[in-house]
Amino acid sequence: MYHSRDINALRPDVAANCRVLLALCAAQGLKVTITETVRDREYQEYCYAKGTARTKIPSFHAAGLAFDICQNIKGYEYSDPHFFADVATIAKHIGFTWGGDWQNFRDLPHFQWDNHGAYSSAMVIAGKLPPNMPKYKEQEIMTYDDFCAFMARYEAERNAQAGAAWSAEARAWAVKNGLFEGDENGNMMWKAPITREQFAVIEHRKNGR
Repeated sequence: MYHSRDINALRPDVAANCRVLLALCAAQGLKVTITETVRDREYQEYCYAKGTARTKIPSFHAAGLAFDICQNIKGYEYSDPHFFADVATIAKHIGFTWGGDWQNFRDLPHFQWDNHGAYSSAMVIAGKLPPNMPKYKEQEIMTYDDFCAFMARYEAERNAQAGAAWSAEARAWAVKNGLFEGDENGNMMWKAPITREQFAVIEHRKNGR
């Protein structure tokens, strides 16, 4: 009978994302402990007899594609379903499938990589394994100051662009008739969108002020 709780026993791509899950959970104050990673058939049958596994034959666990967890608080390891749901929210965002979503056998502590449900236990047992799990990268959050700096740079680059050849005649007419005067640096900003405020000024100029 063999079973392990070592993350290193998982397939490397799954192990990498398992560690990401632990780090993200810790940042949210969720105390997660890995209780199972790889197991053999004898241990799977033992778990099945106890009612903690839904099949007698190991599939995702045997292939290093699954792991189980509990809450690392003595006396409350499995008693809080909200804990498992909170962990599942993070895990599913990373790409794992949660056993708590299964209809016929809800397995709250269980998580596996099945390529978003594309691979079944039967496929894994037959040796058809899901592709490598993409390494999760947390999206960078742009601050308000970052956004303002980005927009200022974008607008400066856009406003510096010259007008297209097909609009040359119309642009010359607009300048000649005083509809556009450009900024303090003489930049006509032909590629810039106009605000309602600017449109009102243009209409005011066109109608003789």
